[in-house]
Amino acid sequence: MYKLYIFDLDGTLLNTASGIIDACNYAAIQIGWNPLSPSDFSGVIGTPVLSIFHQYYGMDLATAEQGVKIFRKEYARTGVYNACVYPGITDLLSRLKTVDCKLAVATMKPVDSAETMLLHFNLRSYFDLVLGKGDNGDISKANMIESCLSRYNITPQEAVFIGDSPQDQQGAEIVKVNFIGVSYGLGFANSLEIKKGYHTKVAESVCSLSETLLNSIA
Repeated sequence: MYKLYIFDLDGTLLNTASGIIDACNYAAIQIGWNPLSPSDFSGVIGTPVLSIFHQYYGMDLATAEQGVKIFRKEYARTGVYNACVYPGITDLLSRLKTVDCKLAVATMKPVDSAETMLLHFNLRSYFDLVLGKGDNGDISKANMIESCLSRYNITPQEAVFIGDSPQDQQGAEIVKVNFIGVSYGLGFANSLEIKKGYHTKVAESVCSLSETLLNSIA
């Protein structure tokens, strides 16, 4: 049984693709840039928005920073509500809360956006800690995981991080916490991509993830 369960947000707890894509394209159009199609965002959701504008839209950094400002306003207005909880997640969290453990969220979103979304989708009460980044600063997933461990005086071997992207996988590997990669999310192309990197388990569905985590507390 783990003492600490750390979850990524985008693509792990919530399918946030539509809200992020719509807000990115809204911002791009506002500054005279062509929108991207949903397929162009494959494997992109969950990375910092500044990187999305710079690397995927092809904006220079100054233009990308302008895009981020517009994105943030639009995402706060509509995007945070344009998402859905993956079926089965609420039941999983509810069952984990019945045992003596801590639950946390570590996301590249600004923490206020993450808090708003978790509250709106009735998930906030399950979590003891929510950590976020935003688009500036040098905090990483590894930093967030380390902060969670330090907060509760838990060793890496006593924790597990659940995420859907290579960034999540890399963060877990740096800290040497157990990592469960979910292929149902937005970051990994498939289960094989997860298996090629650092991992403890692979979950192809929320049902599979639930079986893995709940078996650990049986």
